[in-house]
Amino acid sequence: MKGKQKTNLVAERLERLLEKRGCTQQELARSLRISQGHLSKLKNGLISPGKRLEKRIDLLNEEVPSPLQPWLESVRRVCLASPDAKMAIDAILRIMHKDA
Repeated sequence: MKGKQKTNLVAERLERLLEKRGCTQQELARSLRISQGHLSKLKNGLISPGKRLEKRIDLLNEEVPSPLQPWLESVRRVCLASPDAKMAIDAILRIMHKDA
């Protein structure tokens, strides 16, 4: 993906995060462990995120705030901590979707 397209996608994901969470740029920046100014530059397409920051943005977008499924948060944390666990869970999900 070209740089400008990637920058635009990141900006869209950040906008969705702000809407979904109903938070300020300052609060979102804190969640992403960056400054509000850095977030603003990302959101306005002036800069692109590094790989680690992009992963944190993706993870926040994937969060499911459902109190009915706390196990999902545990699975997400295991996947973050272990690439092997993520590969195993991805394989299980592919099997489940194939059989559905």
